[in-house]
Amino acid sequence: MRAVEILRRLRSLIRKEDSARYEAIDVNDVVSEAARVMGVESHLRGTTIRLALAPGLPETNGDGIQ
Repeated sequence: MRAVEILRRLRSLIRKEDSARYEAIDVNDVVSEAARVMGVESHLRGTTIRLALAPGLPETNGDGIQ
């Protein structure tokens, strides 16, 4: 179901529709998820993704899907 939501929001972003769902998000979670998604591509290209996340960062407002 998450893939459907990602595509829907990306289409809205491209169309410049105001459907973003801004909410409190944890930057470390967003970065970790992006690294997880890119992990297969990274592996195929013979590279490694290493994260050095800062603990205790304040949340920020944003759309975690976009």
